[in-house]
Amino acid sequence: MTVINQGIKSVNIQKCFVCGSGGVDLYSGMRDRLFGAPGVWSISRCSNALCGFMWLNPQPLPEDTGKLYTGTYYTHKPPEYSRLKRLTRRLKQGGFGRLVWSSMYHQGEKKGRLLEVGSGAGYYLNEMRGLGWTVEGVDFDDGAVKCAKDAYGLNVQRGTLKQCCFPDNTFDAITANHVLEHIHDPFSLLKECLRILKPGGCLVVTCPNAKSLGHKLFKDACYHLDPPRHLYAFTNDSLKALARKAGLKVLSARSTVNAARHIFTTSREIRRIGKSPQEYMPSKFERALGVLFMAIELITLIVNKDAGEELVLVARKNR
Repeated sequence: MTVINQGIKSVNIQKCFVCGSGGVDLYSGMRDRLFGAPGVWSISRCSNALCGFMWLNPQPLPEDTGKLYTGTYYTHKPPEYSRLKRLTRRLKQGGFGRLVWSSMYHQGEKKGRLLEVGSGAGYYLNEMRGLGWTVEGVDFDDGAVKCAKDAYGLNVQRGTLKQCCFPDNTFDAITANHVLEHIHDPFSLLKECLRILKPGGCLVVTCPNAKSLGHKLFKDACYHLDPPRHLYAFTNDSLKALARKAGLKVLSARSTVNAARHIFTTSREIRRIGKSPQEYMPSKFERALGVLFMAIELITLIVNKDAGEELVLVARKNR
């Protein structure tokens, strides 16, 4: 049954998307703490302790999703890096980034055709193109697609992955960086990735971790819950289960401390005043606390592989 949530058409979700178990209320009365989108939201968690999947409840209907991404959203402009910082990032991509991506292929340094699902403002695709990849992107957000085309001249399509109608066995690699939590049917997305990957092709998925140290510390104030744009929050187990259900061969799944410092400082501000203003700049002391938190999380990962803020899943299409 459709409900109107302050102008946003929404529907209540009673069962876990991954395992089918019932949900239990975790948080309620939540509003957008970052961009001021309308609505009052709750978060449910799967009652199956082995799953732990979480979802926004009620959930906005697809036709109203665009109302949740305002003109000031992150992906509507390219990152404003200084020349020095841009050079540093290029060096990282050329060294560590090259090593990471190359390790996904039996051919070593051989480049191929790369698709980014949820390509945003296009920065990542632009960097990978500079490393020799043939790149394409897709994003449902008009502002992000315009930015990627205007800023970098990238081949990016507007819409869903399915609407792009790519032929079977098209891409050597697909990346979905913080995308699954934003879309209504992650299972169908993974199935479509499987179809358009070449045999032996690799899929890399990243998303926020529902079992992270930051979530345990800040609970409903945790930055990466991001109601109402984040429809889901995965655990390592639920993400692997969904990928296997889609027919992918999971090569690895782990959590990392990526963005831990930012998540700490922003979540701390949300807990303090109920939101994180866009102009918010943490003090030197707060940044130092964020570095300390990241170091603690890094140490915690030694004994608890699920403690990191970000999940990274690497999967392959069988040959």
